[in-house]
Amino acid sequence: MGKKNCNYEIKKVKTLRLTDSMATMAYNIAKEENLTESDFLRKLIEKGLKEYRLGVALRAYENKEVNIAGGAKIAGITYREFLDALEENRIPTMEISPETIKYGFESMEKSLGLKPKKRDYNKLFEDILINKGKKK
Repeated sequence: MGKKNCNYEIKKVKTLRLTDSMATMAYNIAKEENLTESDFLRKLIEKGLKEYRLGVALRAYENKEVNIAGGAKIAGITYREFLDALEENRIPTMEISPETIKYGFESMEKSLGLKPKKRDYNKLFEDILINKGKKK
């Protein structure tokens, strides 16, 4: 016999005190959503934790404490999802560096199955951003 794939997370018990109105609201919403109160509250807390982490990441990015990849890691989401969150929150995302350009070229070459070329990414960075649009 093969091993069974146990794909579940162990849950810890936490005590939570709610006001009567909060408890009633949680009960009613859980009932509307056809969920147990525990499942509803778990989903609500999970959503709140994700939103909190995203908020921390957005503030850190806005304060220039992290780059896009760092913000995505803090938020626990992908680079693309973090870019979308920055756009939704109207936070400017002008973050181009030689490393970003290198990553972009290497990713493009890899996805196209091309042999990577040796490049001076600092020079390419300068050509793209500093000399942009300047004719020689």
